[in-house]
Amino acid sequence: MCAAWNDDETRILTWSTDDTARVTDAATGETLLNILLDSVHPENGATWNADGTRILTWSGQDARVTDVATGRALLNIRHDRWVYGAAWNADETRILTWSGDNTARVTDAATGETLVTARHADYVCGASWNADGTRLLTWSEDGTARVCADLRDYIAMGRARAIRSFTAEERAAFFLPTLVPTATFTPYPTNTPLPTLTPSNIPTMTSTPSATMTSTRLPADSTQLAVMFERATEYAATRTSLTATAGAPVITAAP
Repeated sequence: MCAAWNDDETRILTWSTDDTARVTDAATGETLLNILLDSVHPENGATWNADGTRILTWSGQDARVTDVATGRALLNIRHDRWVYGAAWNADETRILTWSGDNTARVTDAATGETLVTARHADYVCGASWNADGTRLLTWSEDGTARVCADLRDYIAMGRARAIRSFTAEERAAFFLPTLVPTATFTPYPTNTPLPTLTPSNIPTMTSTPSATMTSTRLPADSTQLAVMFERATEYAATRTSLTATAGAPVITAAP
């Protein structure tokens, strides 16, 4: 079991292997808040923020920020293996966590976006901020301690590489088709009267009888097809009859 005062020493934060973190009134001993942790583990931990309005806890694969007044979870940070610790930066805009998944991560405390991931060859035993929060010191079971360069450079690099759509110039450079803007539907104005149809403005549809249609010169292969079609038409128009003579059928064309 571990414990920590809040800033004005009116409350005490405790966390234990009973799977809970609790806030207790230092004068009366009343339990003001009970936070259920994810698992029973000796690496579970908790810490106040500067003004005592939020609590950062870590247990299992998660680190979590809880509102002290309401008990509502404000942020959850998940690793792939056990989380061994967590810490606010100086202005509490970012949270540093380290884990058995061989990483230490910096997370935006407002949005939950992962800003930086520092990797080791084995699980990360600990990590800490420098004074102005621009660098990280991490140490690992792989036998190394490392200083992560200026975090502002890493964050800018990551955001610059964020997935986005190609510009028109980039699409042309990679021989991609130009995107055509989607057409928008414009409804017929409701305040405009529809035109009135009269015999004078109704279009007249005319057709040309097939007998008077003019022939069109066809290519050689099309001409052959036309002749074959004409002969087939004549044959279909011929009526046939079946006459039996001398015990053998004979097909004769009718006149």
